Amino acid sequence: MWQLDGTPGLINVVTTASVGLGRWMIGGLLLLIVPLWAKAQPEQLMKKANDLYAEKQYGQAIQNYEQLLSEGYTSEVLHYNLGNAYYRNQQLGLAILHYEKARQIDPSDEDILHNLEVAHSAQLDQIEDLPAFFLTQWWKHVRALLSTGGWTVLGLILLWGSAAGFLLWLLGKQRKQRKRGFWWGWSLLIACLLPFALAVSRHQYDQHSREAILLSQETQLHYAPDADSEVVLTIHEGLKVDLQDRISDWYKVRLPNGEVGWLPVETVEEI
Repeated sequence: MWQLDGTPGLINVVTTASVGLGRWMIGGLLLLIVPLWAKAQPEQLMKKANDLYAEKQYGQAIQNYEQLLSEGYTSEVLHYNLGNAYYRNQQLGLAILHYEKARQIDPSDEDILHNLEVAHSAQLDQIEDLPAFFLTQWWKHVRALLSTGGWTVLGLILLWGSAAGFLLWLLGKQRKQRKRGFWWGWSLLIACLLPFALAVSRHQYDQHSREAILLSQETQLHYAPDADSEVVLTIHEGLKVDLQDRISDWYKVRLPNGEVGWLPVETVEEI
């Protein structure tokens, strides 16, 4: 293109430069705005759900909380609020499921533990727990104290401490220092095995807890994975069971009292 004064390409050059600058400015603004907008979206949705809950519109609040979960957002607060909404909506099984998921993330939260206890007291099946082996109980209790990352960090700290002890053993100038470094090195090296083992166990538990909540209002526990098999007993929503095995569309489960039977897969959901 030529201008009237015969200067070639000036308009194109200026226009291209202007477009380039404009795109750069828009790109920079997007880099600033998009993360803030993306962060605001779940917060706005959470606030909307909380407002609906406060207005006693529990069904709509549940839809908003569930939308957050479907989009990949999760936290103990989200599961706790969702559990409250389901409880108020008289869906006991789903309420207990989400209280349990909240407790899985933060096992020491008193509000979660209190509401979970209230929900359990509303169950029709008051089955007494079979006393667990004390070491199993201790392991589960300790594992719940920290997240996978927390146990990993603790293990690394002990491992670094062990390395420092061995360095002191190798480089110490006094015999007493070397002896102390040797014992500290081995002691901390052995000690770091426990948090690493707990980190692996916690990760496996978070991925597959092997614990599930019965969601059907009423269902029958069968002796075999067959709807025509003999019925062990009738159980109701909210009951917590251990998943033992799966065959086709049936789960082999263990009840809190140790009784074993089979349930259709669609009647329970893993925590």
